[in-house]
Amino acid sequence: MGNSKKIILIIFIICFISVISGYMFVSNNKYDYTKQGFYDECTDYNENIETINKQEKVNINTEIILTDKYLLCNHEIDSCVDINLNNINKTYEEIEKMYSEYNINEFNNKYIRLKREVNKYCPYHYILKEVDNKIGIYNKIDEETIELFNILDININNLRENDKQLFKEKGIELYGQEELYEFIEDFDS
Repeated sequence: MGNSKKIILIIFIICFISVISGYMFVSNNKYDYTKQGFYDECTDYNENIETINKQEKVNINTEIILTDKYLLCNHEIDSCVDINLNNINKTYEEIEKMYSEYNINEFNNKYIRLKREVNKYCPYHYILKEVDNKIGIYNKIDEETIELFNILDININNLRENDKQLFKEKGIELYGQEELYEFIEDFDS
């Protein structure tokens, strides 16, 4: 072996021993900076520091469910809100402001359930009455208010006399889309 190779090998061994010795010295003599007042939030000497940010926020997978409780019929109807950029990363307080007419019943990153009470009938209460010699479908809002929803192409002049009178005076009250569709099928055929 040449002199230059021996020198390189000796330098390598010295460096290796120096690194190992330095590591052992530092690991056995850790200085506690917290005792001397050198500790701050950036110092990494306390290995048991926990980050506490448990504030729930809306994310892309959160379901926002709005519940309307209709006081006149006691029905509850749920509707889901599509998550968009306006909802992402919102906190409890921000959602509370966005949906101020609702009360928050549940808030976590999976579900947000909001509920409000509405002093009217749910939108599945219908009254069928005469409109311009046709049958009009009205939504029953409350005991005194109805709102035209649709007009059927059924001429009431083609109906029996007692049915005509019923549509012209009081109307026929129905509940639910299924009952409405069955009624329309019966009268349309």
